[in-house]
Amino acid sequence: LYRIAKGSNGNMYGGCSNIHDMYQSTRLADAQLDASDGNGKIVYSTNDGATWNNLHTFNHPVFWLGIDPNNQNTMYASVIHFGGTQGSQLGGIYRTIDLNNLAGSTWTKLSNPPRTEGHPASIIVLNDGKVVCTFSGRRNISGAFTASSGVFIYDPSGNSWTDVSHSGMYYWTKDIILDPSDNLQNT
Repeated sequence: LYRIAKGSNGNMYGGCSNIHDMYQSTRLADAQLDASDGNGKIVYSTNDGATWNNLHTFNHPVFWLGIDPNNQNTMYASVIHFGGTQGSQLGGIYRTIDLNNLAGSTWTKLSNPPRTEGHPASIIVLNDGKVVCTFSGRRNISGAFTASSGVFIYDPSGNSWTDVSHSGMYYWTKDIILDPSDNLQNT
């Protein structure tokens, strides 16, 4: 279990994978991350984690989950997979708008942010409905880092991404944390 999110209804949701040490230096290449992963899924619990059920299986690692604070039926998930070429990746940010249907929920992959190569990491859904995501590092077949990492903001009203990365974040970004003392969520 990589990430647990709890809805206002008390349900818990977990992002899972069989792959360990995600986004550490030994887990940035396609050989490890693109392999089929039967435990690449989201699970849910309606009894505070006493039992878990399958919500949705992606067959690729699910690293992070984010629930929209304004709509508890909207959840985002980061699913890892590059696929070898731009445009062939199954990885990216997925969204459901019917989380209340649990295992019957429908998941849709969002368009890919610019420069990214299927290695999404953290997700924060802001109070205004926009989504801040990090994409982590990726190493190509020769082991070199690609410029596919950074911080991106998704605007669901226009279904568009903005790259807000500093150039020093292009190669290996992982987490992002909002300043809890900034009520406007700009820091």
